[in-house]
Amino acid sequence: MAPLVVSRSGANMSTLSKPVASSQVSVSFSPPYAPSWFDRLLDWVNGLPGPVWLYLVLLVLAQWLLVNALLWLNGKLPFGSFEVTLSYFVVFVPYVLGFWLYARGVTSRALNTFRPLLPMDDVAFAGLEYEMLTLPVGRTGIITLIFVAGPLLYLVWLPPTIYLDYASSKMNAILQYGIVIVPSQVFSFIGIYRAFYQLLRLTRIQRLATQVNLYRAPPLYAFSSVTATISIGLLLPAYYVFASRPEMALGSPILLSSLVAAVLVAVAMFLLPLREIHNRIARERARLLVEVNQRFENLTGRVHQAVDADDFDKMDEWNRALSNLVIERDTIEKFSTWPWERGTLTGFLTVLILPIVLWIITRLLERLI
Repeated sequence: MAPLVVSRSGANMSTLSKPVASSQVSVSFSPPYAPSWFDRLLDWVNGLPGPVWLYLVLLVLAQWLLVNALLWLNGKLPFGSFEVTLSYFVVFVPYVLGFWLYARGVTSRALNTFRPLLPMDDVAFAGLEYEMLTLPVGRTGIITLIFVAGPLLYLVWLPPTIYLDYASSKMNAILQYGIVIVPSQVFSFIGIYRAFYQLLRLTRIQRLATQVNLYRAPPLYAFSSVTATISIGLLLPAYYVFASRPEMALGSPILLSSLVAAVLVAVAMFLLPLREIHNRIARERARLLVEVNQRFENLTGRVHQAVDADDFDKMDEWNRALSNLVIERDTIEKFSTWPWERGTLTGFLTVLILPIVLWIITRLLERLI
């Protein structure tokens, strides 16, 4: 395979804009495998002229108009009127594309922040980054075929209360709306697969870290932004489905169990990939505490010997040394073993809990009013 030139600038894609030019020297290396169709699609979308978000919005509108036209054709909606609830699924393909364009930037920046802990040269790091951000073509192709079969089976098992809103029969609903529904579910599953793929490699990368310096914490916290982003990216579609079609979510055991599972999996995705660096931090903190306690014990012993010998010449120096050791021990004990900034945890918990609380409050108000 021909060598590729990969920039390690970690371009800011938080606004889904085009990457900025790198100020660093590009690295030429031979990728270990070809990129998947999904990565090629992300690169193609990101390479379109103009802002990426505009194309994603146009894709939502195009699918929404198609679904409404089919509703007119099937007599489920008066001609010329528009409906939003029944076309809830048109956002999934643009959402997955937009989210992973953003998440690639977050992951690239996190990798470069974590870089000082990795004992490798630029070429090796470029290969590591490629594997982290790129799905393998063969495995992704096979999984895509499986994901195509899955949505079709789901459509076959749809209860009449759902498909009769779209067409006169289940077969007509599948044939007519499958062009939008199947890609929506395939992209959703590919997004979930990519999340697991990326988080698994994130765990492996943490094991390569050679030094854990608690006094230089930013590299240790780097990957919490990745796990939080991916977890929130999984939660938002689940909450969106439940909010836009609650009757469908509550009426379908498969869909309801999937939504509940999404919440549990999102929590696991945030926490479990960080266990490795959490354990490394905990071991380093324990080591530092052992060292400072040993020094405190040794110095205390010398103070006791001096007191017993009525030798107080160095007592002031020893008192200052003991005070400094106490300060150092207190500082070490305050180091958190969980590798995230407070804002990262707060943001994740807000997205996780707030929609659930709001939904509970809304249901209670509906019963009281």
